[in-house]
Amino acid sequence: MSARVRALVDSGCSSTTFPAEWAAELGIDWDECTPVQGITASGADDPSDDSRWPRVWPPGVDAVFAGKRIHLSAMFRLDLIPILLGRDDFFAHYKILFDHRNQKFSLEAYNK
Repeated sequence: MSARVRALVDSGCSSTTFPAEWAAELGIDWDECTPVQGITASGADDPSDDSRWPRVWPPGVDAVFAGKRIHLSAMFRLDLIPILLGRDDFFAHYKILFDHRNQKFSLEAYNK
């Protein structure tokens, strides 16, 4: 599958997270994914309701950014709208600079 999509570079997100609907679009069975309790900006997931927990697809997914193919974890969360690009996988492939004062953002691929 190939699609051009928008995503948010999120330094507060530990690993890349997709909206739950993306699992089916990527041919991944939601029921085959592993539920994991997570934490969001609004707090921790309810420990008594794992039906609302995000789900992880352990093989992950590949994505292409600016012509470079990288491997991302595949976590899916209900009620998520944008794709969140996280530190543990996406940030490992790019040097990322947030220059708040000058209102600039830059992304530079690491060679390895």
